Amino acid sequence: MEPGGVFVMILAGAAVVLFVTEWVRLEATALAIMVLLALVPVGKDGQPVLSVAEALAGISSDAVVTIAGMFVVAAAITRTGALLPVSRRVVAIGGRSEAKLVLALMLVSAVLSAFINNTAVVAVFIPLALSVARDTGVPPSKLLIPLSFGAILGGTCTLIGTSTNLVVAGIAAQHGIEPLRMFEFGRAGLLYAVVGIAVTVLVGRRFLPSHTTVASAMPPGGGALEYVTEIEIAPGSPLVGQTLGASLRAAHPGLNVMQRVHGEAVHWAPGDGTVLEPHDVLVALGTAEDLLAIRATPGVTLLPDPAGDGERIGKGTTLAELVVAPGSRALGVTVNDLELRRTYGVAVIAVQRRGVHLREGLSSLALEFGDVLLVQGTPEQFAELRTVPDFLVLDAIDARVVRHAHARRTLMIAAVMIGLVAWRPGQVSVIVLLASMVFVAAGCLTVRGAYRSIEMPILLLIAGALALGRAVDHTGAGEVVAETFLRPFMSIEDPALRARIVLSALYLLTSLVTEFMSNNAAAALLAPVAISTAAALGVDPRALLFAVAFGGSASFATPIGYQTNTLVYSAGGYRFGDFLRAGIWMNLTLWLLASLLFPVLWPMTPV
Repeated sequence: MEPGGVFVMILAGAAVVLFVTEWVRLEATALAIMVLLALVPVGKDGQPVLSVAEALAGISSDAVVTIAGMFVVAAAITRTGALLPVSRRVVAIGGRSEAKLVLALMLVSAVLSAFINNTAVVAVFIPLALSVARDTGVPPSKLLIPLSFGAILGGTCTLIGTSTNLVVAGIAAQHGIEPLRMFEFGRAGLLYAVVGIAVTVLVGRRFLPSHTTVASAMPPGGGALEYVTEIEIAPGSPLVGQTLGASLRAAHPGLNVMQRVHGEAVHWAPGDGTVLEPHDVLVALGTAEDLLAIRATPGVTLLPDPAGDGERIGKGTTLAELVVAPGSRALGVTVNDLELRRTYGVAVIAVQRRGVHLREGLSSLALEFGDVLLVQGTPEQFAELRTVPDFLVLDAIDARVVRHAHARRTLMIAAVMIGLVAWRPGQVSVIVLLASMVFVAAGCLTVRGAYRSIEMPILLLIAGALALGRAVDHTGAGEVVAETFLRPFMSIEDPALRARIVLSALYLLTSLVTEFMSNNAAAALLAPVAISTAAALGVDPRALLFAVAFGGSASFATPIGYQTNTLVYSAGGYRFGDFLRAGIWMNLTLWLLASLLFPVLWPMTPV
């Protein structure tokens, strides 16, 4: 190992810890990696490990440029409503059957995610899934995890389906390996999707919880239950110790209690047997008469107090949820600085983050991707918010997009882009950039909308991980890691069997790592290891690279490893363990499938 190798390995270890824990923002970690590799003089002859140009090369790499362009493509498709005709047919196909709805959602999200950024697909379909849940009575938590899983599976089918594939393809190109082609991923991806959807519909679906979100509990089109409040049970209240069914629901049959918040724990759709405790907060919908009658109950406080704003009750305020979207300008901004009340007239009641209901210190809380804001306002105010790409409004779908007239044009441009990428796989970045320019020139997206769609934190994260991978190569640290990884398998005498087992182990390692850190970072860190491992084994690296690409997307058991999971986590009212129970079957099945299938599709021939 050359000078600087130990420093690089320490830096890599620190980066993994920071990527997993997120003690520091991911993009800040990535920038620090690039700066340290180009600044600290620990390499040959007292020079830094990388030159400035090498450290910053990731920013202009094909992978980063292509991913930036795909953000613009996804924004154009989303903003023109090009997916809405497809999404509406899901309802007709699925009917009122839970299994059929899960199957329909997974199929359509998988097909679309093969050609469109899968995060954008899930963002479009979340409001649809909630609308379907209200209309059919199927809990939304039975639909949203399958929606995310379908999008992940579909993304593995093509080069541009997920940024993980683009990162691995970019690293392969840097090492002089034959380009990974557009539909080469589909060799395994199609079977992956079929098996994964079958596992979810037949097995995983049975382990999904029956949570109800606030948005899905609201009746379609408003109706009588259009007033919202939070009912706080004070110590000493006569309701303390009584069940919800025998007290509030018995006295007010029209009251719809959607949440019980006890401390930081959230209980969705509490049953009649729920025993009320001091300081419980009940999020409820009811008529103005019901809410005013409840206000007269001793030891009960309404938040906000309807009597303090009778005009608001008269206007028909209701409750909705706003999910902080990917690339939102609200990221890192405090609730107070958003000024939602001044700008849109809606009031933030609470914030949920990864299943925790936050009520204290909201004004100074810096928002993160996937946070859900519980807001109060009128239907007119929510209609205005639907035109803002910074949030997903979880109460309807039809009015989310604003450029329906360009939908057909958008699909035609996207189809031409896909055809060109399939024809010229070595020029993906240029083709995607050209498509982005055409979308803007054709009026499918504004210049400002194109700029705002690009998620710089993700691009910087990938650039930093690529710089770290380059440093691992330069110092020989990759060979050391590969040798350490291979050591347990060197006692296997049959070279072909050894290579197959190493592939299986590398896939499993990547899928475990990606559950707790960004899928892009996992792929960027482990793809160079795959190449070094192949060199040590003396085999073609292609199968190992695909193991990293598919393993990097195999984030099914946690809500934090993949953006689509993070989006549905809060929107579906899930808890961390819900993903583990539903996703572990997927992880195990696809690991076994990859172990058997990849050496056949990409023979690990000696080189």
